[in-house]
Amino acid sequence: MKIQKQLLLLSIALFINTVCLGQISFEARVNLAYEKSFNSGENHIKDLIKDLEHEFSKDKNLRDAHFIAYAHYRESSFLKDRDESKAFDTLKKGISLLQAEKNKNSNDYALLGLMTSYSIVFQYEIAAIISSKATKYYEKCLELNPNNFRGYLGLGKSDLFRPVRYGGGLKVEGYLKKALLLLNKKNNSSEDLQWGKFEVYYYLTSYYIKSNKISEAKVYGNQGLKKFPKNKRLISLLEKIK
Repeated sequence: MKIQKQLLLLSIALFINTVCLGQISFEARVNLAYEKSFNSGENHIKDLIKDLEHEFSKDKNLRDAHFIAYAHYRESSFLKDRDESKAFDTLKKGISLLQAEKNKNSNDYALLGLMTSYSIVFQYEIAAIISSKATKYYEKCLELNPNNFRGYLGLGKSDLFRPVRYGGGLKVEGYLKKALLLLNKKNNSSEDLQWGKFEVYYYLTSYYIKSNKISEAKVYGNQGLKKFPKNKRLISLLEKIK
């Protein structure tokens, strides 16, 4: 009787878990695995990648490249300060996977730009070459969908970190304000994915702090915090200018 009760409880738990997974997006599952990894110090994203690969292999109608590539990007972010070699390896896997996708859409190119730009932290010596390549991905993103805020976010973020001696910082504000305008536009066709949304506020606020325009920084930082009240990076950024 006791064994039957345990089996029943296990079945209920598995059922609830299956239902819950079915109700959240692939992107959300990646983010949850990242948070779990960050909080525990153990890599839970690696197992999720295997799970996603298995799930996508059973349904050929699902577009797997974007979400698995995104999972590799998040895994790289988690591993960066723990094992730089593995962090770079998983990032390269994500980039290669998305590059091989035959029918890439606007968001695919935005993600390619993001991952390519991020790879600079592993190879500073060719930063200019990589930055140029990332820019081309962002431009392709906007060519396919001029209303995709992620393209302007990527261009603005790249310009923010580009050294002044190479012309950096001149277009940041324009790019990021355009990204914000598109992000808040009704019927935004890139709303289905969440990644990049809080970053528009984060990097626009960062730009104003860097430019010593504190009043503007507070305006956009607080706007972002209203939409993303639990975002630790925004909270930490605003604490610098209290």
